[in-house]
Amino acid sequence: MTEKKKLSGKEAGAGIGVFMVMTMLIAGIIARFLYVSNDVLIRKYLHGKVTETLQAAHFSGSALISVGDKIVYIDSIGDENGERPTSVETLYPIFSLTKQFTGYMTGCLIKEGKIHRTDKLSLYFPECVYGDELTVSDLLTMTSGIPEYVGNEAIWGEDESYRIEGVEDDVLLSSILSLPLEGKGEYKYCNSNYYLLGRIIEKVTGQSYKENLKKYVVDKCGFKHVAYDPQSADSLGHVLKEGIKDATEYHASITFGAGHLCSKITDLYQWQRFLYSDEAEFDIFTERDENGEYDYGTVKSGNYISHSGGGLYHRHLMMYDKSKDIQIILLNNESSLNGQILVEALYPYAVQYKDFIEKENEKNV
Repeated sequence: MTEKKKLSGKEAGAGIGVFMVMTMLIAGIIARFLYVSNDVLIRKYLHGKVTETLQAAHFSGSALISVGDKIVYIDSIGDENGERPTSVETLYPIFSLTKQFTGYMTGCLIKEGKIHRTDKLSLYFPECVYGDELTVSDLLTMTSGIPEYVGNEAIWGEDESYRIEGVEDDVLLSSILSLPLEGKGEYKYCNSNYYLLGRIIEKVTGQSYKENLKKYVVDKCGFKHVAYDPQSADSLGHVLKEGIKDATEYHASITFGAGHLCSKITDLYQWQRFLYSDEAEFDIFTERDENGEYDYGTVKSGNYISHSGGGLYHRHLMMYDKSKDIQIILLNNESSLNGQILVEALYPYAVQYKDFIEKENEKNV
């Protein structure tokens, strides 16, 4: 019989090393399999709970929840125009969510030295009788005291056809600048401020709002689907309680820099990922007026930044929690929705998923 060769210490050690490496690889594969399986299960569970919550609130539109760079929930409920169901491809008029873009572009021009927060309004609108009393900062923070132009009878009388039919830009601008100030220095949410900021952006750059948006936003963050007229959107408004469906929204000339953009929910997700990242031109959390909550088209409260958007019928809300890197977007075409209450109901599900991720990561350390 042939005598078995004994392994040397070096050879034995090498064999054990290979065995340990293979064991670790297999353990890693198993751990990854379990993680993926658990991830699928918890996301399926959360999808059901979130959908139940949306349906209970009579939500009609598209919703997205993300944790970090992972979309935990994205789905749509209801009809976009009476013929087609809503989907993640539905183009919504986003109305006052537009203010984030107007505020951001203003901030970019401030960083470039083309606009200063201390600039007097008279620099851009010499015809404004109170132009020397107000600054760009007053517009950004909604503390100018300029009255609301939408629904203002001093401009429109009792005729509301302007909402749908629109008006000449020069006529509306002149009307806003002729309104007497009310409560200068006090915060009051007012579309007039961001309408004027949109006009300032165009004056300073010599380019249209659309061209500026392409330069500062579209080309920077993959904001692929955008339109500039609420009446051209896929989604039409509903009023559940009154049985109204497929209602026409505001004309773009009325909303402009305060609310004329249209977008898809996936593009708004990409926008917020960009806005709160190091890729943005400035930090919207820190480079803002600390004397109030409102600035650059966003409301900041602690680690939270949010903004709502609403037209005649649509009701939207976007929220970002910096401390947990959680984002919630609700685009809704039913007028009775209270977005803030719904976000508060959905937020715990996002936290639950984040906790799951952290625990799984701890297991794999």
